[in-house]
Amino acid sequence: LGHDFNFGANKEGGIKIIDKFCQKNKINLQQEKEFKFKKSVVSSTVIRKTISEGNLEQASELLGRNFFITGNIIKGDGRGKKIGFPTANIDFLHDRLVPKRGVYITQTLSSGMIYNSVTNIGFHPTFNKAEKLIIETHILDFDLDIYGEDIVVYFMKYIREEQKFTSVNDLIKQINADITITKEYYKQ
Repeated sequence: LGHDFNFGANKEGGIKIIDKFCQKNKINLQQEKEFKFKKSVVSSTVIRKTISEGNLEQASELLGRNFFITGNIIKGDGRGKKIGFPTANIDFLHDRLVPKRGVYITQTLSSGMIYNSVTNIGFHPTFNKAEKLIIETHILDFDLDIYGEDIVVYFMKYIREEQKFTSVNDLIKQINADITITKEYYKQ
């Protein structure tokens, strides 16, 4: 257990209760010391905060791996394909932690292969605003039909906030810029 582990109503349960239970049932118990990374305390609260703020690079350092979302690919409105940027719309558990709304440099795992991708989290403000949060990823240099498949999207870096564009052409220009940023990131 962590150094500051508590449970139950008002976090009244603690290590002493667990230790007593473990001794009674002959279970080994180990309490970890406080963990620091770059002089800062690492905790699930800190990690959740960095993810929800869109600071995926810091979250990855704290987690020791890239934050990811997994889900099944479902049909969307088809707008991305119509404007030249087909997206995989992810059916995800809405009670799970999701990075803040915006556009991210990502990698997508599909059928055992990793592809570079650009992922948007938001409500489609340029069009008729969606009722629930949408996570959609545009997989670069990819044209396979993956509807119904499960994919994993690994978040690397936040690019920009979600925004409403005055025209579809402005949106297309911005998506092209996002793709250029993503390709440059992977050249490094």
